[in-house]
Amino acid sequence: MSRPMRFTDLVNFFERMAHRTVANHKPSERTISKKEQLEALMDNYLEMEGTNNLYPLILLVCPDLDKQGRIYRIKHAKLAQLLSEGMLIQNRKDRDSARLHSYQTQEQEGQGNFSNVCFDILSKTPGRCALDGQGKKTIKDVNEFLDALGNAAKRKGGQGEEEQKALFKENMGMYTAKEWKWLCRIILREMKVGISEAVTLKALHPDATEFYGCNNNNMIKVCEELKDRNQRKSSSIVLDKAFVPMMCQRPKDMKDVEKMCAKGSIYIEKKMDGERLQIHKNGNAYKLYTRKSNDYTSLYKWIIDQIERKRLIKADKCILDAEIVGWWPGDEELHARYLPPTSLKTIGLMLGGNFKDANESGNMSISDISELSGERKEKCRLCLSVFDIVQVEDNSLQKQQLEKRLQTLDEVCKFEKHLFERTTQIVGNTVEDAFQAIYDIGAEEEGVVLKVPSSEYQVGGRNGAGWMKMKPDYITGANDTFDVVIMGGNYGQGAVRSGRVMQYIVGVIEKNKIAENPPKIFRSFCKVGTGLERQKHWE
Repeated sequence: MSRPMRFTDLVNFFERMAHRTVANHKPSERTISKKEQLEALMDNYLEMEGTNNLYPLILLVCPDLDKQGRIYRIKHAKLAQLLSEGMLIQNRKDRDSARLHSYQTQEQEGQGNFSNVCFDILSKTPGRCALDGQGKKTIKDVNEFLDALGNAAKRKGGQGEEEQKALFKENMGMYTAKEWKWLCRIILREMKVGISEAVTLKALHPDATEFYGCNNNNMIKVCEELKDRNQRKSSSIVLDKAFVPMMCQRPKDMKDVEKMCAKGSIYIEKKMDGERLQIHKNGNAYKLYTRKSNDYTSLYKWIIDQIERKRLIKADKCILDAEIVGWWPGDEELHARYLPPTSLKTIGLMLGGNFKDANESGNMSISDISELSGERKEKCRLCLSVFDIVQVEDNSLQKQQLEKRLQTLDEVCKFEKHLFERTTQIVGNTVEDAFQAIYDIGAEEEGVVLKVPSSEYQVGGRNGAGWMKMKPDYITGANDTFDVVIMGGNYGQGAVRSGRVMQYIVGVIEKNKIAENPPKIFRSFCKVGTGLERQKHWE
């Protein structure tokens, strides 16, 4: 009988992946992709455990795939405290505790990488953890420890924190320094081994990506249903069930835009600045889900009533992809306009909605529409901007080309301006057309989306799926500029960024009636961290 896979085996895999560079491998080894090595690990795990369920392994290999599972409520500062408790360090001023709490700023071995600092401390202080090579904990043991850590986080008051401290004290001596290094990364969800969600899903099964999206990121179900890579299994969007919508690729540079435009004619859509919403209609019943699968049916009940009363959807069953925005019709003094996305919940609640289906609560935030008061505020409405259809009656349209889906959308829906709109769309043929659309966007529009007419609807798809999002800040000269003052900064992480300020807090001068020279009051405005070359940061 084979032994269960030990956590040390997985740690050795992580170490190989983290240090896997061309310089470190022989030519014959370079052709073995991380996906192939991950497949081998998965096969080895199944054989050693005598099971056909990969879920316990995937929880550790790619924690980000566990969207609906463990929540530890642990960030770097709290983890530093828990590790100090586990090492029986009572004083935060202790050298090792201070190293953990100041992992970004203090010059030390592993600076900027919390897990590396933890490893350096434990490896140089024998007796605090298991000796190297003596790690005996299995994958099952690690998952039980992490489950207990997540369950403790659900406790109210200080009970949960005390339970987490007790767990660290109990387990500190059972794992090696290198194992603790990777436990830290798993808890913080900072794996840094180059194994993404996409790679993990592809290694699991050829159909895992689509199945994962269609089942609302339910990894447990994916592992239960897809157990044999050689047995293909189709999946499709299901009515009244939330799914991960198709996403937009963000261009890395203008070459990506040129590449898309070179394919021929493209659809250019104005992207409204609202909230992504999928509308499921099943007879007279409706379900509204956000991009993160929150059920907002009861919150946006007003617009459902309007659609049903005016019979704006002709089909008995369908699923639409749309953006919901706020709308104010204007008056003699203030012009009509779409409202910022922060006003949506306010308007929904004001129009009689609630959070019954969403299992959350919310309050009306008058500041979202502060310039509108009294009768003006009461005129605020919700508006759906529809841009795709993925099912009509019992027929899935996922595999149909976008051009055909849009024809079906026009046949199924009766659009009404400022209530149930068809997203504004033009046909472009060149990169210049795409750029011009960016320069022409209105204040209520976030940017434009370029779409290939032949693209299919890929659940959860993004890169290479046929949709590309462009915003003014992606293009030099298309965005606004501001004169600001640097007020502070945040240190970066990692081998290159650690010990250096990589994100700047900027502010503006507060104007006073009495001019002051120099000015005395500054107000923080935002944080910026991109746009500068590395050498500029160093300077």
